[in-house]
Amino acid sequence: MTKTRERILYGAGGVLIAALSFALFYWTAMADVGDLIFHARTADSLGLLRSISVGEYIATVEFSHILGYPGWHFVCKGIAEVLTGLLHPGTEESLHQILAVSASAANTLFLMITYGLYIAIFRRFFMGKEQDKNLLAGAAACAMIFAGPLYCKLVNDSYYLGQDSVAIWHNPTYLAVEPLALICFFLYLKMAEEETRDWRQFALFGSLLLLSGLFKPSFYQMFIPGLVIFCVVNTLYTRFRAFRFSLYTAFSVIPSGLFALVQMNILSDADAKIDEANGIAVGLFEVIGYYSPHPWLSTVLVLAFPLVMAVLCRRELLKNKMLLLSICAVASGFLQYALLYKEVNTYAGDFGWGYSLSLVLIFTACLIQLNRYFHTWKKRGALYGALAVFGFHVFFGLLYYKEVALHLNLYGPLW
Repeated sequence: MTKTRERILYGAGGVLIAALSFALFYWTAMADVGDLIFHARTADSLGLLRSISVGEYIATVEFSHILGYPGWHFVCKGIAEVLTGLLHPGTEESLHQILAVSASAANTLFLMITYGLYIAIFRRFFMGKEQDKNLLAGAAACAMIFAGPLYCKLVNDSYYLGQDSVAIWHNPTYLAVEPLALICFFLYLKMAEEETRDWRQFALFGSLLLLSGLFKPSFYQMFIPGLVIFCVVNTLYTRFRAFRFSLYTAFSVIPSGLFALVQMNILSDADAKIDEANGIAVGLFEVIGYYSPHPWLSTVLVLAFPLVMAVLCRRELLKNKMLLLSICAVASGFLQYALLYKEVNTYAGDFGWGYSLSLVLIFTACLIQLNRYFHTWKKRGALYGALAVFGFHVFFGLLYYKEVALHLNLYGPLW
């Protein structure tokens, strides 16, 4: 496959995904379904900062907590400012439409960045002939955009609630932080495999981790505890050879930890306007169990492909740093989602976002490992079975896209 044909292939896939995603985002925003138009209106409120102080903004604006992670909102506001200058909306309806277009454009932008990163990652790690792996990289990138949990109505009536998903279509800040999650994961993986002591790499990783918090704190909230697990396991497995690397890792996440304190203060002040009891509480499956009568089975449905791959990779889980790091991330994300909840707006499932981002990481790692096994294993029956399970994840994810796009069915059953 020539470079020109590759560009045409990737471009065609990108255009198709961009068109499908923009249409879905715009449709849900105009119908005021999901989180998108709410975030767009909140982004529009950032214009008040031209005339009032940050303290006044927090005290007067209902959803002022977005000041803790304003990245997506500033992008959306910037697009809206351009459109407003061009179109001069004169009614509430026309303003609503501009905000819907701006929010949809911002979401599509971040989703396309993620799509491009998937292609780059799979091209880098897939094995095989150049033209074959490049074709597979494009197909895998498209598949990851839509992949969701498996679905069994007897386990959970809702496809999304109580299960979570790799592909999230209704939360813009999740879409904004997703590409940074992939970059941070694979940068740290490179550092871990090399056991680098280069402070510049740690500084870059720490800076990107901190930047992710400006778009959504859920990623580093999930990933830093996952790094703790990884560093402990890796240090023990290497008989303390990796101890210094783990120590440098600890220093690299300090800026994000300090920033987390600032964010917690902003979020706490915002939540206090709703309820004085605005802390974090512990309760097993408080949120997951609220939406799913069978939380453990729901977890199996969303993790089916990684679980199959864990069985196939069982002999190398500790020495394969990509798999180990992704498993540690999922362990952190799942434990937080299963055990912790906010006392304000409990069932919004704030700890679920980190879990979803960890699913992105482990699905990506498992696809890479599956590709490698197809080139190193002679017995392929189990590999085709694993590929079929991933195919079902994509199939149900596409059905979910259809339900949202055609029926605005974000939280209901697939049929």
